[in-house]
Amino acid sequence: MHSIDSAFDMRRCSLYNALAGYSLYRQAETSGYNARELNEALHAIDDAIRCNASPADFYRIKSMILVKLHKDDLAKENDAVFADKQRQNEEPQVNDEVRSIK
Repeated sequence: MHSIDSAFDMRRCSLYNALAGYSLYRQAETSGYNARELNEALHAIDDAIRCNASPADFYRIKSMILVKLHKDDLAKENDAVFADKQRQNEEPQVNDEVRSIK
């Protein structure tokens, strides 16, 4: 179980990386989608995804970057992972704290 501080740190980490990734993506956009800049953006977005379980915008940005890198298969795979995470979030889940109360 995560403390409130560690949950906050994870959100801050994911937000920082997402902003960095999006900023790098926009920078790549102005320079004609330079592959190096797109790859840096991709790494930042991947770090953001690792910090926070399922932020939708991170997956969307990652797919946009992959398409620009002509990695359509990886973009489709990323979209599938995102769709799976959305389905998991829609299913009712019982966390450990609720189980311990019962």
